[in-house]
Amino acid sequence: MKILSYDVFLDGGTVEVVTDNGTYYIDGRIETWDSDNPHEIYDRDPDEEGAIIVNPNVNDELIKAFETYHDQSDYVKGIAESIKR
Repeated sequence: MKILSYDVFLDGGTVEVVTDNGTYYIDGRIETWDSDNPHEIYDRDPDEEGAIIVNPNVNDELIKAFETYHDQSDYVKGIAESIKR
């Protein structure tokens, strides 16, 4: 999997990650930090009806993709850290 781009929503922490495998949404909103599933990865915006949590294997693939992404800023490293389980 290769990351093509990412964007941060103004909702407080949702990150849209566009890859060559599809688009994923990391739910990093503050109100989810105390939930059972903080920083869960969804198939669409987590606020959209019908959004589902993607296969857990995607976490590992995204972590590896972030490690090889050309932007190695602290922010990008923080996204990868947030989805490690």
